[in-house]
Amino acid sequence: MSLPSEADLRTVIGKVIKIFDEIEDFGVSNTPNFVTMQLDVLDETPNDSTPQTQAALAALRGAIVGTVSPSAVNNCLAALWVTYGRVKLYPDLNVAAVLTRLYETFATTGTPVTVQSRNFSFGSFSLTGTGSGAATRLTVDRYNYNIEAQFIAQAMTIVCTNDANSGGTLNAETFEYRGSAAGIDRFDVTGSGIVIPGITALSAESQTAFVTNGGFEGGTTTSDLPGWTIGTPASAALVTSDVYKAKLSTGQTSQSLRFTTNNTATQTWNSRGGINWNADVPMFVQIAFKRESSCDGNLTVAVGGKSATVALVAQSGWTVLKFPLDYDSWLRRWDTNPMTGGIVITLDSNTTGDLLIDDLIIAPYTNIEGTWVAIASGATPFLRGDSFAGTDSGGTSGIIQTWLARSTNIGRGGFYFPNTTGSPVWVDPS
Repeated sequence: MSLPSEADLRTVIGKVIKIFDEIEDFGVSNTPNFVTMQLDVLDETPNDSTPQTQAALAALRGAIVGTVSPSAVNNCLAALWVTYGRVKLYPDLNVAAVLTRLYETFATTGTPVTVQSRNFSFGSFSLTGTGSGAATRLTVDRYNYNIEAQFIAQAMTIVCTNDANSGGTLNAETFEYRGSAAGIDRFDVTGSGIVIPGITALSAESQTAFVTNGGFEGGTTTSDLPGWTIGTPASAALVTSDVYKAKLSTGQTSQSLRFTTNNTATQTWNSRGGINWNADVPMFVQIAFKRESSCDGNLTVAVGGKSATVALVAQSGWTVLKFPLDYDSWLRRWDTNPMTGGIVITLDSNTTGDLLIDDLIIAPYTNIEGTWVAIASGATPFLRGDSFAGTDSGGTSGIIQTWLARSTNIGRGGFYFPNTTGSPVWVDPS
């Protein structure tokens, strides 16, 4: 028997997903639905029969809920995904491998194969507490599609659990992510209930795998600054009197680097023995800077083939420049020749004033239920109990996308396909 066409496979996969979607609608969305009818029955059940009736309805509810569990969905879809892999001649024929390759294929074809977006509205994180750092969130993938891997939109918190006074490390404090409390079952989904401990705040000294001496410490002159080649050493200086934040290392003086006119600070990947970046994890880049004497011009940080620039016009005090929150954060976008590529910090178009730079961070984001978060320590250390809060909304559209993500969710996000809020190529079942 010949293999089915992609169109036929998409149709039957859609029909299977539609079954589960209708069951869930019967459970919680229709008018009436199982949940409201269950409550109505219990409200009117005589007291002497309430325990038995309640137990029987709970058992019935459990049986129905079980039919839309991730394992139930996977049981019905697994063979179809494997067949899809055979149609595409993929070498790996397990569900995870097929879905991974399908995403890559869908995203890189001449006309990308998209599904209907779940229409998430992604929230940013705001800080409550003493520390002055920030939690930065990346919600797009390497092909610039929204990451729609979450089980549900929810309120989230990230809490400092260990500071420098309670077993943590200065500027590398430990945080714990907490999703909203989960409901009693899949008909009462209020949050993921997921807890992810051991998230470390980032700083130049705690993150050395991808940049050498991001804090510009050591050396006696700008000609022997460890890790860096200064374009014009005579037009730069090492400064100890004004730094972004105190460093982790003991016995070492905290320093910043001053550019007194147009200049560069460079290090190549090859000079530090190359790098080993995970192509499936995005890159977080941040540098602190301070204008002196009304410094003007432009500050640019280039990593590989991509860069971030800020015009020096009105900033006061220490300020942070971050890489844009877009798909340039992924290796496929910034990867470049390892012999010549690397990190270049540039001050150009400068006509007046000096510029201080400090605390360059280049580090991986942390995966948190599908999207990516980086917590960067600031000038004021975090303390135990400091917390970030954010809330997502939406996520109720896109039938194919929703059930794909939910059925494969493993706590750090499920699978998803390239998506659009317009007219998708792979249309939702009706």
